[in-house]
Amino acid sequence: VLADRLIVAVGGNALQRRGERLTIENMLKASADMAPTIAALAKEHEVVLVHGNGPQVGELALERSAATFDV
Repeated sequence: VLADRLIVAVGGNALQRRGERLTIENMLKASADMAPTIAALAKEHEVVLVHGNGPQVGELALERSAATFDV
């Protein structure tokens, strides 16, 4: 029987290392690096993964503000 439920936020700042650019390649590497730790947690707990979106949403907002729209 699993002891308890853990909610693990994967995304946002967890996928961007200090000093690295926010790229798909860097986010995939960070995800792969944290996967064994999450798997170990899942052996003893019910793990719920959620995505934070922080820096990713900020990047999209900057891209949007750079575009001009006429309505």
